[in-house]
Amino acid sequence: MAHSDFTVMEKLLSTRYPITKIFGVTNLLKDIHTLREQRFQGTDTTLLSCILIDFERLIEKARLTIRQQEALFLHFELDFTQAEVAEVMDVSQQAVSKHIDNAIAKIVIVAKEEDNKQ
Repeated sequence: MAHSDFTVMEKLLSTRYPITKIFGVTNLLKDIHTLREQRFQGTDTTLLSCILIDFERLIEKARLTIRQQEALFLHFELDFTQAEVAEVMDVSQQAVSKHIDNAIAKIVIVAKEEDNKQ
């Protein structure tokens, strides 16, 4: 891939997935399967690998609660609806929504802190 192509792709990805914004983290979580597939299909492997590795590191640094981790995993990794997650976790759908929202907010806070260090 030419350098200019890489720059264009980087701009496109940073527009859709700004990790210092709630919508960016949400989009990244929603598209995580697609991004992983693209990485292994040879599409922009270096850039996608960096984005995914950095994102995993941010999640670890965010120190999510077990319930937040569980809600994110079930909803975004296993593609359960929030109602299905609620049933598995034995909580209300509103509680699941709150766990997900709080987890995403923590990830954004860590991303902003990292961004401010640079």
